[in-house]
Amino acid sequence: MTVVSLDYGFVSRHTGDDGPSLTVLFGHDRATKSVLALPTPSKGGSSLSYLVTETCCWVLTLGHQEIRLRSDNDPAIVAVAEAVREALRSMSVISTVESTPVGSHASNGPVEQTVQAVRQLTCTIVSALEAKCGAQPDQE
Repeated sequence: MTVVSLDYGFVSRHTGDDGPSLTVLFGHDRATKSVLALPTPSKGGSSLSYLVTETCCWVLTLGHQEIRLRSDNDPAIVAVAEAVREALRSMSVISTVESTPVGSHASNGPVEQTVQAVRQLTCTIVSALEAKCGAQPDQE
């Protein structure tokens, strides 16, 4: 059974807490190394249906018949994992939810690495786009 790790992260062009940031649901599949990055207006709430639908679509493309959904104990991500588990059950994918200890980033390491990799790639793409368009990057 493969592990699919889920976590929320924030992407921002600014360092520190002073700039605007985008909330993103990240996913990582241990078996295929596939990653998911879903921008969302908020953690759960009115976005929960969208997050569950898109996460299920991604999981189905992975082709697994049985998965373990791993997340930390943050209530917002646990709600997503539980809703994805329920939805996958109706699609004949066996899934269980596993929570990692609070603050134990190593326990959910693959998705933490995914957050960092997507942040770096995003910065590279934005910088290249700005250079091609002649735009000046924000000065702090």
